[in-house]
Amino acid sequence: MAVVKGSCLCGAVKFQIEGEIKALTYCHCRMCQKAHGFAFGAYLVTGKDSFVMLGGVENVRIHRSSSNVSRTFCADCGSNLQFIRDGRDDIGVAAGVLDDDPGLQASKQIYCDSKAAWHPLQEDVPHFAERS
Repeated sequence: MAVVKGSCLCGAVKFQIEGEIKALTYCHCRMCQKAHGFAFGAYLVTGKDSFVMLGGVENVRIHRSSSNVSRTFCADCGSNLQFIRDGRDDIGVAAGVLDDDPGLQASKQIYCDSKAAWHPLQEDVPHFAERS
């Protein structure tokens, strides 16, 4: 089993993924654009049990971004950490905070109908109007 480590910008929050990484997804929804300050959010999909905090749990804050989704971030530096949908065993881990190479490429792009006009889609990565 491969272990992939990550941390926030200030280094207060440290974690690792100790299990299967099922996918890397680019989300072009407006909430991900705002949360990441970019054209899309990039998330690794893994099981909740695979995400292990190594330090800084006291720095993690939760933002309820919609009726069934919570996002976590570092209270000190603001780094996005997780995307957690209620009732699911899988979570999204923000790819930008990884310290190690997860060893995979994006498998899909979602919510492409709301993509930023100034950033093109990756044509070699399948894209969908909404969540697939």
